[in-house]
Amino acid sequence: MVDVVDVLDVNDLDVGVDPDSPTNIGGGEESARSTQVMDDTCKRGSEGENRSFSRSFEISIERLEQSEPLGMDVVYRKAVGMMEVIFVRDGGLIARWNSTASSLQDRILHGDFILSLNGRTGSIRSMVDGIKDELTLRLDVRRMSNFEVSLARDPEGKLGLTVKVEKLSKYLIVLEILEGGPLQRWNAEHPDNAVRPGDIVLEVNGLLGEAGDLAQAMMDPAVPSLHLFLRRGLMPPTALD
Repeated sequence: MVDVVDVLDVNDLDVGVDPDSPTNIGGGEESARSTQVMDDTCKRGSEGENRSFSRSFEISIERLEQSEPLGMDVVYRKAVGMMEVIFVRDGGLIARWNSTASSLQDRILHGDFILSLNGRTGSIRSMVDGIKDELTLRLDVRRMSNFEVSLARDPEGKLGLTVKVEKLSKYLIVLEILEGGPLQRWNAEHPDNAVRPGDIVLEVNGLLGEAGDLAQAMMDPAVPSLHLFLRRGLMPPTALD
């Protein structure tokens, strides 16, 4: 069966309070966080855009004034030395950029990693302090690839993996691939789309939503087969606690 552990809440903290907790960079308006995973990152583009992309890109945003907020919640991932976007707030620079971007791939999305701000790397504090007086903001962004997996339960109703809900992002994270299970067999037969610990489950049989709902859908023994849409994880699950 799928084992769900460590279901915790996300806390919004001020910049610099705790590098391991989500930090709101420069304000912006709060809106429903639970729908952000659905919005853009997971949805099937109406224009047929490829959902399975992995890319690094740079965006440049012009502030109208120095006090104009970026408007995104991030968490600093010490294991890779980058900020991860947890939430894009309405009314900020990032939301404005997204509204004018020509395609989905050019937007800043939930789950993107920020490598640098105006060439500065390191902690959230060091990046944010360096842009306070600058009107032109350059963000170097990395996005992980998405991929799809189809599984049939074994005679005991198992899928052959364990998952957890990560406390900071509320992602449904693959924790372990179980020996001899359906997922291990899938991995052997589909090495290009093999699931690894740390990968993120975004969709289960077309269901988009909160991690707990996705986990419940995976655990339902009445559903003999599952089609999963995942995003490649950048870090092992031990780095996500």
